[in-house]
Amino acid sequence: MQISISILVGNANSGISYVKKLIKAFKARVLSYPNSIFEAEPCLDATLAELNAIGLLKDASLIITPNAYNEGILYDVVPNTTLGDMTVVRATTATRVNSAGLIEVVPRNLLSYSEQFNNAYWQKTSILVTPNILNDPNGNLTADLVASTVAGGYINNTNIVGSTGSVYTFSFYIKNNNSTASLVLLRASLSALQSTINWSGNTITSVTNSIGSINFASVGNDWYRITGTYTALESSQQLRIYPQSGVTTGSVYIWGAQLEQGSTATEYFPTTTRLNIPRIDYTNGSCPSLLVEPQRTNVLLRSQEFDNISWFKTNTNLNPNISTAPDGTLTADKASLTIGTNPLASDSTGVYQPQVLTLGTYNYSIFAKAGERNIIRWRDGGLSGLYLVVNLTNGTFTNQEPGRFINPQVIAYPNGWYRISFTTAVIASGSLYPLRFGDVGQTGDGVSGGFIWGAQLELGSYATSYIPTVASTVTRNADVISKTGISSLIDSEEGVLFLEASVLANDLTRRVISLSDGTLNNLIKIEFKNTSNGIEVALFNGATQVLILNTVSNELNFNKIAFKYKLNDFALFINGINVGTDLLGSVFPTNTLNTITFSLGGSHNFYGNVKQIQIYKTALSNTELAQLTTL
Repeated sequence: MQISISILVGNANSGISYVKKLIKAFKARVLSYPNSIFEAEPCLDATLAELNAIGLLKDASLIITPNAYNEGILYDVVPNTTLGDMTVVRATTATRVNSAGLIEVVPRNLLSYSEQFNNAYWQKTSILVTPNILNDPNGNLTADLVASTVAGGYINNTNIVGSTGSVYTFSFYIKNNNSTASLVLLRASLSALQSTINWSGNTITSVTNSIGSINFASVGNDWYRITGTYTALESSQQLRIYPQSGVTTGSVYIWGAQLEQGSTATEYFPTTTRLNIPRIDYTNGSCPSLLVEPQRTNVLLRSQEFDNISWFKTNTNLNPNISTAPDGTLTADKASLTIGTNPLASDSTGVYQPQVLTLGTYNYSIFAKAGERNIIRWRDGGLSGLYLVVNLTNGTFTNQEPGRFINPQVIAYPNGWYRISFTTAVIASGSLYPLRFGDVGQTGDGVSGGFIWGAQLELGSYATSYIPTVASTVTRNADVISKTGISSLIDSEEGVLFLEASVLANDLTRRVISLSDGTLNNLIKIEFKNTSNGIEVALFNGATQVLILNTVSNELNFNKIAFKYKLNDFALFINGINVGTDLLGSVFPTNTLNTITFSLGGSHNFYGNVKQIQIYKTALSNTELAQLTTL
């Protein structure tokens, strides 16, 4: 018995050491690239340790997890080279739920090209930029010299459209070259706020503050991080940096500019285009998944500004920016019924935004939190006058009119917030159902109510991630994920495709992840079917060689799915169980398969949450497949 225990402990330590070394090498590679992000290391450790424990970690030719990313790239853990790094295209910004449970724009840094001040995004007035001339605060040669060619020269970002009345924080790193005083200017079309930075050699001696809140902190080697917090007077935001204040010229080094919503300067997030960052999302718990969504448009204007005239407030008082919102900023509004108003009043009572909509199926969603009133309700706009009623204490709901309020969802968020959504069929243009706070018998007193934030109306049968809007509608494009040129990672004659994922909705559409030669002529696929909870795997090489169908208990939950293929030896394992085999069928010639895509030839895109993808170049045994897919 003692000998047996000794062997097990030795193997475990060896396994742990191997996992740690693999993660260390992965992290080192990722962070060696400019602008790369690595996060959720304990989750990656757990995933790899589980795989190593069943002896398969060293057998996988490709492992993709939601841990490390850059703009347009989701990095592979194995082979830990650029060969397996996934390409991510969206061409718009988007939001995610971060590790703190807060909604944030991806990236949270609202400025583009945050280290490339020679880029056209940064406008220069009597300024000369010399890029990559000095080591930045991290020791990399990426800091730029910004020199005024005439007195009063400055550099500024292209205008950022934000929310009037919201709090923003800017930050950037600065090091003096030959200036005596520099100037920071926050400018909009009608107003400007500024502060002067006084230098003595390379040391900041003081900051003349006219912004309300501006600070500086030394970060070493004569570099300083300047931070300033302000309330936006207008929707247009612009950061200007003057190397020299006054009638002379001067120059400074700058690096790492950031603008973010909120009153705190967070860890610097580097950017270039900002448009194609993979979303490592924590909606489902403390360990993240890769969020993949379809294109959607939020047609509601001023989605966080219910005091704006875009929103009608009938028999309702609205106090703006009075509570902390689900994104951590002080932007949540309070709604309360006016004195004497019955919460069961007519259709128009409450907060709503008139819409001119095309016919179709729309999903409405909003974040709500209890105040003095813990009941929020929407009244059916039809003749019945029935309600969807949600209890904001426990997240339960009563749907009195399921024909109007289709498939209501109430999802808990941190700090007492819930996201409430429902689908409705629009048969004519008009106002969407007004919301109001109050239970039966709770007549309005002009004060008692609840909090709202982040309204969204999108054409589709389910809610997607929050899309903030200001003065116009905003579209978030679909996430498109693929990788070509990986024939060396795929054995076309035998192997396994493994996936741990859930889908966004049981909406009876086809959602596919596939291996192929880049066409529909040769492919292997795992498909969530257009039948409820249906799973299908198939191999096609000019003819369908194998097709196995099965049903999972719930495709909205994470399922582990593995498809084994080999000449006359095919099997489908789901959640530890062999649910289908086929012992007759051919495969592909050598080096046929070279592409992985979250689609089937550009259609039937996979939309859901992915925790891991693995490829094996050998057909694993049934015992190994059962272990690999056990939840």
